[in-house]
This record gives sequence, structure tokens and C-alpha cells, in this order.
Amino acid sequence: AIAMRADVFSFLLILYAIHISVVLCASKIFSKFWTFPQALLASNANVGGPATVAALAADARWRSLLAPSVLVATLGNSFATFLALALTGVFQSL
Repeated sequence: AIAMRADVFSFLLILYAIHISVVLCASKIFSKFWTFPQALLASNANVGGPATVAALAADARWRSLLAPSVLVATLGNSFATFLALALTGVFQSL
């Protein structure tokens, strides 16, 4: 299946490699404000949503970060949904 869509697979591989590189660099630069687990959970919340961020936090035993990360992922999903609906109307009028 990957061989049939190698272009899409390659694009996503590059996209996620850049994403994790930016997250790791940002966690080093802003280490005064963010811990490494917080940076990983924020990244996962953006990419995977509430279900995957809850699984990561629980599996890594970051219990104190579990509820905040799920809330941030849910807030991000709800905000992005309303933003996408608003932009759909704007783009349809173009």
C-alpha cells in the first residue's frame, strides 16, 4: 500500500520530521518555560488530538499533565472546527 502512494508517504514523512524537529528545538530554546514532556504532549495534541495525547500521557506516567493536555487538545479541535467552518464560507464566496 505504501508503494502505491509513495509520494504521499514521502510528503508526510518530511512533514512530521520537520514538525518534531521544530518541537525539539523549541523545547531546548524555551526550556525555561516548557519541560520536554510538555513540548511532546503539545505536539501530540496538535497532531493526534485528545485520544492520542491521553494515551501518551498515561503511558509515560505523566499523570499531572494528563488532564491539561486532553483539555488543550479538545480546545484546539473545537477552535479549528469553527475556524474551518468560517473559512469555508469565505472561500466559497471567492
